[in-house]
Amino acid sequence: MAIGGMRATVYVRQNRYAIAMQHDLPPRIVHLIGGLRAVDDRSGKCTIQLRHSQVFGSFPTAEYAGLYMQLNGLSLAPLGCEFVNEASYQGLQPPDWEITSPKGGFAILAERNDWNNVRSAKIKIGEFETADIAARTSTYLKLLAIRLLQLSQAYNNMLICWAESPTQLTGHLIDNAYMNYVDAAVHGFVADAASFRDLIAESIWRLFLRREPNVTTLTTFIKQAADSSCPLTQSVLDAAREGGWLFNFSKLRNDIIHVAPIGRGSGKRMCLGSVDKRDFQTPRFLIQGFSLGSSHGPWGFVGRGMATHRGAAAV
Repeated sequence: MAIGGMRATVYVRQNRYAIAMQHDLPPRIVHLIGGLRAVDDRSGKCTIQLRHSQVFGSFPTAEYAGLYMQLNGLSLAPLGCEFVNEASYQGLQPPDWEITSPKGGFAILAERNDWNNVRSAKIKIGEFETADIAARTSTYLKLLAIRLLQLSQAYNNMLICWAESPTQLTGHLIDNAYMNYVDAAVHGFVADAASFRDLIAESIWRLFLRREPNVTTLTTFIKQAADSSCPLTQSVLDAAREGGWLFNFSKLRNDIIHVAPIGRGSGKRMCLGSVDKRDFQTPRFLIQGFSLGSSHGPWGFVGRGMATHRGAAAV
């Protein structure tokens, strides 16, 4: 394979996506919520596909940075993007993967780089407590991006398996052996996101409130910081009250990890269909659409919901 002035066609991940490599801007595979892919091979068009042999449509690409807005305009929400390069193709490096922002760009990448800069700057002047928090924050931002990649891959595998022998359970729901991998990816993301949630509380306690003894969980923070007038503290306490994004996320985390952990998930199902208002009268909670972006924080979740019945996912 030649990377440079020459073009070469490579097949990424066992012939799933045909990608043309060229020297200017890298080709990319945009992961869409639900498991489909938007493949920009730098030929001037982008194809929507499940894999190379299953293409559902294509459209002309605009400028390189405008693809994510184009996809949003087609109601195809991007989750993240893999930039294809020779090293990752050969398995010598992990995928060059970043979470995309709804309005374009890579806000999580920029934030992770900022925290890395804070860590380096604080180490130089001997402020090791702040450096420690900055290093852990940067690590969680990277780890959670990888968890979303794993979840997207699990959905993609499940859809490919279903496409080989399509069967439906009820309505739009499907089920196959990859459902356990979807469960595991959801479980892993939520568990790590909860640890990051606790780090936020610990960071405010250590860097702003500076009280003893130290606090390392959100639950303890809510109890111990209730009398604080610090605006940052109050913003976290407000988010942790009923209806706030931290409150909703904590309920989601508890339901997935404690109420129906992996291995006891026979009473749960995953779905991607529309959610009726009546769903909120049953033990169902959203994952996709439960976006912790803007006023809800930086995270978005893949999936659509958990409800009663067997493990299943929608097309």
